[in-house]
Amino acid sequence: MAHKFGWRPIWDTFRDSGSNLAESLATLITVIVSIVPWLVVIVPGFWVLAKYWRHTRRKKNVIAPNAALLALHTPDPAFAGTQRYPGCVTIK
Repeated sequence: MAHKFGWRPIWDTFRDSGSNLAESLATLITVIVSIVPWLVVIVPGFWVLAKYWRHTRRKKNVIAPNAALLALHTPDPAFAGTQRYPGCVTIK
């Protein structure tokens, strides 16, 4: 009967594995139930922050048109086709 005693810890492990699985599953359910209410607050908060950040970044990247720069690229019908860039006024 000595050979059965050697296998005893292994059988005990298999027998206890069901309760270990149940405890692990209960812990997982507890964690999920604890996190879900916070996600209802956090996810919309991140969405609002991302939208605000994109809005402020877009506002910084907009360059106001400069009248002097616009004058450089305004077509002048009197000199059309005679400059290096046809249709544009060259300022010297």
